[in-house]
Amino acid sequence: MRRDSLMLVRTVILVLLGGVVALLPAGPATAQVTPADATTCTGTVQVASFTFSPATVRPGQSSVATLVLQNCTAVDQQLSLVWYGSFTGTGTGVPQGCANIDPLPPLPVTVPASGRYSHGFSYQVPSSCTATKLTATVNINMGGTTVPIHAVLAIGSAVPTCSVAYQRQSEWSGGFQASVTVTNTGSAAISGWTLVFAFGGDQMVTSAYNATVSQSGATVTAVNASYNGLIAPGNAVNFGIGGTWHASDAPPTAFRLNGGTCTTA
Repeated sequence: MRRDSLMLVRTVILVLLGGVVALLPAGPATAQVTPADATTCTGTVQVASFTFSPATVRPGQSSVATLVLQNCTAVDQQLSLVWYGSFTGTGTGVPQGCANIDPLPPLPVTVPASGRYSHGFSYQVPSSCTATKLTATVNINMGGTTVPIHAVLAIGSAVPTCSVAYQRQSEWSGGFQASVTVTNTGSAAISGWTLVFAFGGDQMVTSAYNATVSQSGATVTAVNASYNGLIAPGNAVNFGIGGTWHASDAPPTAFRLNGGTCTTA
């Protein structure tokens, strides 16, 4: 085995020893690491830090994971990095509304003699994502030995960033036409939307425009069309529905957009 490989293996076991954070062994995702003390740099290359900034986001927001490596030797060190990530929640598998994150191609890296290397990637949490955390992982390969390290981004609950106005445009015995306006009241753009609400009466939707609308019992689900999925902050989209009713045409009173509760205009 090459000398640098042996030194890397030695470094792997020095986790949180005397305040030094070294390359972490394989296993479950760890908490975010703290900066290494350059005066106690041991082995070949250490992880000085691997953190998200900001450390907590809500759906629809993004955060940057930054990796900092410290070269403990007086010569340049060559290695490669593979970045990937995964969303997790309270259940198994990819949480609803989230996405699979494919690994990036291997990134060749030179850590300068007695110096540091720093690089970061931005991770976007979809506005409909129900995960509670995002774990970023970097596989560090040096001298034939691969070691994964992890940083964890906390994902808070979605907050109301939308307002919905339901307006009955016309009504007659047994039928109705209504207009629904969805306004983005948040600071981030909404990219793709699904609006869910329940009728207060016994209406049945028979037609729609500017959205794909389906119904199960009293619950209606409206999904954006191909041309109106993006709602910039402060902007709105509108769609219409028509249908029938028998005993009551009472309007809906609560709306959920991409899993988050909206206010009612």
